[in-house]
Amino acid sequence: MVWRRGSDDTGRTLTVPHLRGAAVHATVLYPGTSDADAAWGAAEGQVAVSLRRANTAVLVRLSTG
Repeated sequence: MVWRRGSDDTGRTLTVPHLRGAAVHATVLYPGTSDADAAWGAAEGQVAVSLRRANTAVLVRLSTG
């Protein structure tokens, strides 16, 4: 779950060290109609989530294989 609460910063980056270097697919699961994006950076082991609207949250799934 990634939140954006009352900030002008639309991006959040979360480090997932045990997946560093892995081929991972980041998917916004909920809400399905969200205008959020999620992208995986394998080299850094980070998922970058963009939340365009303030006071929103999304559930992101990281899947391998």
